[in-house]
Amino acid sequence: MSSSSSLRTRYNIVADDVTTEERSLLEPRNGVIVYDTDKEAFYEFAGGVWVLHTITSVSVAKNELGYDAWGRLKVVNDDSLLHGLFTYNVPVRVWYEEINDVLSPTITNCTSVDGALNVLAGGTLSDTTYLRTFRNPRYEPNRGAIYSTSSWITNPNALMTREWGTFTAESGVFFRLKSGGTLVGVIRTTVQGSTT
Repeated sequence: MSSSSSLRTRYNIVADDVTTEERSLLEPRNGVIVYDTDKEAFYEFAGGVWVLHTITSVSVAKNELGYDAWGRLKVVNDDSLLHGLFTYNVPVRVWYEEINDVLSPTITNCTSVDGALNVLAGGTLSDTTYLRTFRNPRYEPNRGAIYSTSSWITNPNALMTREWGTFTAESGVFFRLKSGGTLVGVIRTTVQGSTT
C-alpha cells in the first residue's frame, strides 16, 4: 500500500491508494479515506463500514476538439497587447493627443480625473480630440483580438459624437455615441479608396 494521494480528510489523514483487496485487509478507524485504484472511487470508513463515494467524470469541452493529443483540456490564456490605466495621469510614453487632426506637443484635453480618463472636445464647434497610442500591435492572419472597456459617459444626450475603440481614419472597430444619445457599434473598412 502506498501513500501517494494528496487528499486529506476532515481529520487531516492522508488518503492511501489501495486496491479492493487491500481495502478489506485494512484496520481502519472512522474518518479514514482511501482511493480504490480498481474501481476509481473513494471510500470513507464511517460508523464501522466503508462508504462508497464514486467519482463523476465531467466533460467541460463540447467535443474532442476541446482536448489536446494527450487528452488534456485546452485552455485560453489571454495575453494583453495593450492596456490603458489612467489612475494618476495619461502616460506620455504610451499615448499622444491630436486636436483637430494636429499632433499636440503636450496632452492637454485628455486628463486623469478621479482615476479615470477624461477627454474634452475643445472650445469651439466641430473641434475634435483624439487620444491615440504609440503602440501598434502587428497584424496576424487568422488571429483574433478582444477589446474590452469600462466607461461612463457624462451627458450622453449632448450634441456631439464620441467614439472609442481600436480604429484609424481608414479601418477599425469601435463604439460611437451619436449626437442625441444613440449608441452604435461600427466596423470601418477602406477598399480602393472608399471608406465605409
